[in-house]
Amino acid sequence: MLAPVVAAGVLLLIHRRRLVAATPLRALWLVLLVLLATVLASGIQAGTVVSDSLVNRVLAVVVLAAAIAFVRMNWNQQSRLVRSGVLLTAAGAAGNALASLVYGFMPVLAASARWLGSDLQPGDRPDPQYVAAHASQLPALLLGDVLPVPGLDAVISIGDLLLAPGCAILLAAVLAPLFEALPVPHVSKEVNP
Repeated sequence: MLAPVVAAGVLLLIHRRRLVAATPLRALWLVLLVLLATVLASGIQAGTVVSDSLVNRVLAVVVLAAAIAFVRMNWNQQSRLVRSGVLLTAAGAAGNALASLVYGFMPVLAASARWLGSDLQPGDRPDPQYVAAHASQLPALLLGDVLPVPGLDAVISIGDLLLAPGCAILLAAVLAPLFEALPVPHVSKEVNP
């Protein structure tokens, strides 16, 4: 989605000095590890050698471990803004991973998908990573994709809502040193004679 990238740009404009002064983020390699694990999981699922639910659960454990390690490595972050980005991103990733760990798939509320025009019924698996859930399943309601977004034609989770601002803050924090040398615009009050 483009929204976190745009939000990161806005954050850079507004809080560039705070972001540049922040302690550099540590363990960014964990992001690459999760991306690599996700690509690997998709490749394994395409080959259908191992059950999709097992692959999803292993990926969920990798994401949970990475989220915990990322928070631990950045716990002493001096910037409250960047620390909040770390916590939001980790909480969102962990919430989504917990849902996949519980179900073996990311649960999608069937009623929300139907509201967007889909014909999903509880138990359907529209994708190797997803399963349609019934509204009576509490873990699915708390952790799964339950919020329909008509403009995107998607159903998102609370974890996704945490990930978006968290990723925007972290992206701004990573990019801030690149913009350090640029002049900071400021508004001055002019007095008209």
